[in-house]
Amino acid sequence: MATVNSATERPTTNATPGVVSGITDAIAVAAGSRHTCVLLNGGTVQCLGNNSYGQLGDGTTTSSYVPVTVSGITSALAIFRKYD
Repeated sequence: MATVNSATERPTTNATPGVVSGITDAIAVAAGSRHTCVLLNGGTVQCLGNNSYGQLGDGTTTSSYVPVTVSGITSALAIFRKYD
């Protein structure tokens, strides 16, 4: 399981899936090569990981290794990742 001590500290990892602290009602996951987004039961989306190009959708380019809420999405029905 990955362990993270702060929002900006890169986590230590292994290949075993684990629980992401703060995510309790996920219904879908879309994983990028360096970031992951989760659709929550209430229709909001949270993302974590690299944010060099604004991938996390929180209006910044600051990477976060704890989930941040995507700005402006309150009633999403699905989530996916498009490979560029």
